[in-house]
This record gives sequence, structure tokens and C-alpha cells, in this order.
Amino acid sequence: MSKLLPFAIREYGVSEYGGKQMTGDTLFSIGKHYGVTPDYLMKVNSLSGPLILIGQQLRISDRRMPISNPRIVKYAEEAGFFTIKTDQEAWCAIFMKWCALKAGIEVDTNASARSWLNAGKRVNTIDEADAAVFWREDPNSNLGHVAIPLNYTEDRKQIYVLGGNQSNMVCVKPYEAARLIAFIQLPK
Repeated sequence: MSKLLPFAIREYGVSEYGGKQMTGDTLFSIGKHYGVTPDYLMKVNSLSGPLILIGQQLRISDRRMPISNPRIVKYAEEAGFFTIKTDQEAWCAIFMKWCALKAGIEVDTNASARSWLNAGKRVNTIDEADAAVFWREDPNSNLGHVAIPLNYTEDRKQIYVLGGNQSNMVCVKPYEAARLIAFIQLPK
């Protein structure tokens, strides 16, 4: 089991403005809090309707607006990424570094998912792994995704991972096993 899992689980179910989602959180109440309309929140989060899920991290702004999701900015700041002041970054690696620091593990990574390939040693199984690094768009690009591996689907074609920046939230989501670059075990 990943040493980061207890800290990531605590963030599962955290709403977009820093606390546990309470009964009654709606696009209207969130929009009112940030001075934007529910329609605007639906647009920037590519929502087809007003339903929001427990644990869903909502983007509060698009690139043209100065408002950012304070929870994501908090992950960046606490993980030492002081130049990141918006939620417009691909924040999966930022969230993972934040979890590592909460677990008392120093990792030499940056805001790139693929920087996690050098965060520890490569291992062969999920049971040994603290992180899973996947390629995105092209196996040879510098783009990727990093998250905590949980288990394979029954057909072993996908790997369930718990991570950040998965549909703009901290959640569990399957990723194609064929896109796995490596399982990484962090130092103790």
C-alpha cells in the first residue's frame, strides 16, 4: 500500500473552497461565494448540468479570470511551488508532492508528472508502489499523469488510481494500463 494513500484519502471529498462538502453546496452557493454565476461554473468545468459530486474539485475560473481554486493553490504552496498561483497548472504532480510531504517523505520532483520517474526506485507491482506514472498524448512526449495506484481492473487493461487533477478533482479513476511508464516506490 502506498505511503501517500492516507493523505490522499483525506482530500477525497474536499470541496473546491477548502472544507468538506456540506449538504447544500450547489453551483449557486459556490458561485455566490466567488462572485460568478452557476452557468459560468458549468462552462469552465464542462458540466452538462448543475449536479456536482461530493469530492469534485471545481475550477472557479478560466484562463481569462483571476480567481483560482484555493485548495489547488494551497497544495502548490505547501509543496513548495511558490510561483504557482493559479489552478491552471496540470496539478497531479503538485498534489502527489503535497501528499508525500504530509507523509514526511522528501521527493525531488517538480510540477511535471514525469519528474516522478526519478522520485524513487521502479518496482514491478502495485503492492510495492507509491506512485504510478503514465504517458499522455504520446509515449515520447514530456506529458504525463502521476497518481497513487490502487488496483487493476479484472481484465488488467486499466489501473485504478487515486490522484489529483482527475476530472478537476481528487478522485479514483481508471487509466489505461498500456500507458503505464512505471510504478515508483518512494524512499522510506
